[in-house]
Amino acid sequence: MMTRDEAKALQLALLAQGYSLPRWGVDGQIGGETLAAVDRWLADHHDLHTPARSILPEIASAILAAAQRATVELPAGIVDARDGSLLASTVGGLHPRQERRGTNPWPRIDTIVLHQMDCRGSTNPAWRRWSTGDLAIHYAVGRDGIAAWLYDLQACVWHGHGYNGHSVGIEIEGRFPALLATPDPRRTDRLTDEMAAAALACIRHAVAVVASHGGAIRYLAAHRQSWVASKRGDPGEEIWRRVALPAMAEHSLLAARTLPSGAPIPEAWDPRAVGVRY
Repeated sequence: MMTRDEAKALQLALLAQGYSLPRWGVDGQIGGETLAAVDRWLADHHDLHTPARSILPEIASAILAAAQRATVELPAGIVDARDGSLLASTVGGLHPRQERRGTNPWPRIDTIVLHQMDCRGSTNPAWRRWSTGDLAIHYAVGRDGIAAWLYDLQACVWHGHGYNGHSVGIEIEGRFPALLATPDPRRTDRLTDEMAAAALACIRHAVAVVASHGGAIRYLAAHRQSWVASKRGDPGEEIWRRVALPAMAEHSLLAARTLPSGAPIPEAWDPRAVGVRY
């Protein structure tokens, strides 16, 4: 029989390796979802015969050891909000309503999609919108320069239209102008140095986590590239110039393929896109 602390350690080890516990998260209780996650771990590690029902000590030890090998330390500026502990004093749990849309296999995850949140006040006070499940995204960067890791990177959350099946999404809080040279009274936010640093840390972490599971991030995308109808200015010139371009240089990433429903990166965002109008 596992103690509550042992069960929590096992659940955190499963999360660290991309085996989600979407409904209750880290609660120290060995229920059906934890057993199902252990079964998936056993199958992925070529042990199809050992049942997870009793979670034998040697199984738990193997999962904990594998987590130590696979865990990527969070960079400064990102908090791990997946287990709900960050919200314990306010709403008591993380994203309980966001339905999991399936799992993206690690080898398929090759793209990071950047978004502007197109709103303010989503992260403070107490990160309320994040806790209700209304924000379906893997990472979110707040106006205070703090970022949170909200979903396991294998979780297929609906954030990027045609990119959902192979991507990781990052939302940056605020209403940012599509073009810096074109004033927009509805979009007056500017990206602070702290926010840019937090967004770059999220990209750095995603690249490392996917690599630790045998995959590779190869592309960076703007949401406008998949859905121009309502996301033409998403994430906007400033985010693309100050986050996307440095990240592409740091990690040798390419611009993602623009989907038929989207629009390419314009020259105003990236000088290399010569002749592409916004």
